[in-house]
Amino acid sequence: MNLHSGSIAYYSDGQPYYVNDYVRMAYNAPSGSNWINGSSATVTVPAGAKVVYAKLFWAGNTGETIRTGSTTTTQAGCSAASSAVYSAPASGLAMNTVQLRVNGVTTSVTGAVTRETAAQISTASQPLYYSADAVVTSAFATLPTGSAQTISVGNVYAPQGSGCFGGWALDVVYDFGAYVPGNDLSRRRAVYQFDGHVRQFSGDPAQTVTLAGLNPQGTGARAGFVAYEGDRNITGDTVQYSDPTTRRSELTNAWGGTGNMWGGYADGSVPFTNYTEARSSTGASTPTRPPWTGSSPATPP
Repeated sequence: MNLHSGSIAYYSDGQPYYVNDYVRMAYNAPSGSNWINGSSATVTVPAGAKVVYAKLFWAGNTGETIRTGSTTTTQAGCSAASSAVYSAPASGLAMNTVQLRVNGVTTSVTGAVTRETAAQISTASQPLYYSADAVVTSAFATLPTGSAQTISVGNVYAPQGSGCFGGWALDVVYDFGAYVPGNDLSRRRAVYQFDGHVRQFSGDPAQTVTLAGLNPQGTGARAGFVAYEGDRNITGDTVQYSDPTTRRSELTNAWGGTGNMWGGYADGSVPFTNYTEARSSTGASTPTRPPWTGSSPATPP
C-alpha cells in the first residue's frame, strides 16, 4: 500500500497514470482510530490453514532533501525546488512506530529503522528516505480463515508535499500443518524472505543480489517484491534472475508485461476513500476498483 502526495488519477479506460505534482495524502484509517497516514488491504488465509509468519514493512520520506549544489547539507522538504509545497510530519509520529489493526485489534508496532543521510547519497537535490520493518506474527494468531480480512496500518511517518510519499507492505505465510489430499494449496513449499534497504534511481548501475540457499525445484516458483515509489509511467525498471549455469531472464510484472517492474500494483489493496489536501488537484480522482490504489496505483508486493 502506498500513500502518496501524488495519488492517482485515471485515463478513460480505467488505467491509472502518474500525478506526482498533486499534493494530497491518503487518509483511510479505520473508524474511531484517530490515525493519520493510514490505509487498508485485505488478506485471505485458506480455511484449515493458520498464519505462521508475518512481517510488516513501511517507508517514506524523512522530510529532508540534499540542498541544490551541496552534498553535505539538507533542507526541509521532499523536493529541492524552492517552490515545492511541504508540510512536516504530524507531531507524535515516529519513523520506527506504526499502528496495525488485525481482526479488530490494534497493536502498536515498533520496528528496526534504516535512515538515509546526505553523506550516504552524495548527490545534490535528492530527497532522503527511511524504511522500517517488524515481525508481527502474533497479531495474526486469531485471524479468521476462509474469507477476506481487512488489515489496516496507520500513523506512518510521512510528510506532505510535492514528491512526498509514505507506504507499507505486509508478508504473510500460512501453513496447513500437513498435506490435505485434493488441496493443492497444502502442498509443501519452501518460503524464503530477503530484505534490506536499497535505494535505486533511474540511471543507477544495476543492483545484484545473491539469494543464498534459494533452490527452486520444478515449475511454479514465484517471487514477490516490496518497492516504494513505483511510478507506472516511468519504464526501464526490470528484475532479472539466473542461476550459475543459465543466462539472465526477465521476470514479468503484475499485469504480465516487461520493462516496467515497479508499476505500482498491490495485491489485496483497498481503494482510498478519504484524502487530506495541501492544495487542489484538478483532474485527480479517487480509485474506483481494486487492486489499484495509491501512487499510480500502489506498491508491488
